Amino acid sequence: DRVVSNRRSLIAMGAFAMAGNTPLVVQPMVVGAMVDLLGLTERQAGIVASVELTGLTLGIFGMIRIVSSVPRAGLAVFAVAAIVFADLSACFAHSFGWLLLTRLLSGIGAAAAFCVYLNMASSDEYPEHVFAIVNAISIAYSGILTLIAPYLLHSAGLPGVFLTLSLITSAALMPLPWLTHHGLGRNRPGQALSFNGLPLQVGLLLAMMLLLYTGHGAIWAYQERIGVAAGLNEHSVARWLGLSMLVGGVGGSLLARLMSLSIGRMWPQAISLSASCVAVLL
Repeated sequence: DRVVSNRRSLIAMGAFAMAGNTPLVVQPMVVGAMVDLLGLTERQAGIVASVELTGLTLGIFGMIRIVSSVPRAGLAVFAVAAIVFADLSACFAHSFGWLLLTRLLSGIGAAAAFCVYLNMASSDEYPEHVFAIVNAISIAYSGILTLIAPYLLHSAGLPGVFLTLSLITSAALMPLPWLTHHGLGRNRPGQALSFNGLPLQVGLLLAMMLLLYTGHGAIWAYQERIGVAAGLNEHSVARWLGLSMLVGGVGGSLLARLMSLSIGRMWPQAISLSASCVAVLL
């Protein structure tokens, strides 16, 4: 029974990690499509992408105070409803302002989905194992969707991508009953965030994450545009981005699972961040 429960919990966490990854999953292809299909400037398309991530950030900050008092299933339903409503609304969006509103809501919904997954994962007996496995699932999903994004765009335009995202996110409700198998379905109470008494290590970690995602986000959103400017077509860009996630991303996550904490926490960070810097320079 315990093995079955753990598997169900992993499936549920994987589903909501995928839903939470919605703002990032096909962002390069969407940014390119907003320029080519909707007539937005590259700067406007980048602003739309950044607003979606802003919604993700604001959503997480807004839930810090309430996440421990809200039933996990209720938060999960809100997350799926917000993302699906935002994606369906974006299918009819043709103006810059309307796109900003829909993607802001998508980011807020993704924040709720991430809170469901992260709360479950952090309360596990071996959280580093769970994070590695679920990360592999989420990256595999991102890679596959990136590979097929150009075909969706050519056959149905941006609505095709948003409809696909909404269908996949809706499927996250299927393991909803399994959320109660992990921690009795309640979000794990945590210490309230207080920046006045923030430990130095936590402050440094937050600074590292800020710099990491600022650097990644600035480049990731424009990956398709960078590839097109280098002479590749969108199919080639999607193929290389998708394969890099399926091979490197999934492989790296599974390697982290196999190694666990055998070389500590500092060395994996140093190695991965150095690899990211080399990739950016290339």
